[in-house]
Amino acid sequence: MEQGLQDRVTAAFVKKKWENLKQKYKDLKCPATGVSTEDGEPTAASWKWYRAMDEAIGCRPSIAPPALIASSGPDVAVASTSSVSPAPDTARASRKRTQKSVENLIKEMEEREMTREQEAVEREEKRWREMEVKEERRERDRQEREERRHAEDREREERTHNRILGKHALYELDN
Repeated sequence: MEQGLQDRVTAAFVKKKWENLKQKYKDLKCPATGVSTEDGEPTAASWKWYRAMDEAIGCRPSIAPPALIASSGPDVAVASTSSVSPAPDTARASRKRTQKSVENLIKEMEEREMTREQEAVEREEKRWREMEVKEERRERDRQEREERRHAEDREREERTHNRILGKHALYELDN
């Protein structure tokens, strides 16, 4: 992705964004009757994404009507826009390509997200294994220290016992 968003934008986010764009396009394409645009709400003519969405899913050129009507003079002129409108097959093919591109992008992002999730699981498992190894090492070290202390205590007791026996033997010799 050119904008460096691969680690910040999830497939779910893109999917939700796409659904919101489609819904807004549908709302603008067929507005509810009796709804005013005086409150600053975007219209098909003012929404900057309408043309792109119309080309992607509308199969017609954006806001261009089937005929242009000049009504400024006494003679009303009607001009066909067929030269502006793509052929239905061309528009349909273009829409399918755009839908495939979006579907491929969403699929790719979902795969990346799944890969990142799998990598996160693997990192977590590795961290748990390392913790287990550390804990086993600590327990082994603790047992070895305890065994050394016991051995040192036995040696100390034995030396003390030998000293006492030696003093007792000297005492017996003196008496």
